[in-house]
Amino acid sequence: MRADLKAPGFTLIEILIVVAIMAGLAAITLPTMHGARQRTAVARARAELAIVAQALENYRGLYGDYPQTGDFTQATPDPTQPLAPAYAQTKVFNALTGVFGPRAFGPDDRLDGYGFIDVAKLTVERAPDGAQVATVERAGRRAERCTSFLDPWGRRYLYYYKSASNPAAWRAAGYILYSAGPDGRHVPPEFVSGLGAQEVAVAAANADNVYAGEPMR
Repeated sequence: MRADLKAPGFTLIEILIVVAIMAGLAAITLPTMHGARQRTAVARARAELAIVAQALENYRGLYGDYPQTGDFTQATPDPTQPLAPAYAQTKVFNALTGVFGPRAFGPDDRLDGYGFIDVAKLTVERAPDGAQVATVERAGRRAERCTSFLDPWGRRYLYYYKSASNPAAWRAAGYILYSAGPDGRHVPPEFVSGLGAQEVAVAAANADNVYAGEPMR
């Protein structure tokens, strides 16, 4: 009489060993992949900031100065927070896309579509209803009306410059343009100087910011 042969299989210990090996490999691989994605996003942010910076230089070449947004409210980087037409990010977007002119940013200061930037190379935020903003041309058709440039993490790029009403209050050599980086945290440049004991916290908040040029010190 012939004995039945047992079907080959894995023991519980063997399965647990395989699971442990897979978990170990995942623990090594996932942070590496995440780090690679973040480095790619930072590189993309630098490239996009370079595009905006060149547009700002072209704007200054025509009008003699960069868009003066110091009289307007600065929005947060978070696009879930509403961005009104009177915010600085909308004003600089309008200036570079040829909606409004160099200082007044009003209906009597229109540029008649003279743009300084190829918006199709950047990610843009949709405008709220009723906002006076640019309309982007994509693939031969008119796309949604837009109001700010977004970084690779889906947050607004931030732009700071002097005001037309009080230009002497601006202490930096030029404009300040940056992304709040992967963590989305930042301290605006007008609050950076003279913080004393809070400077460590400020440095931590701004540690992963991605700047166009050198950050304000």
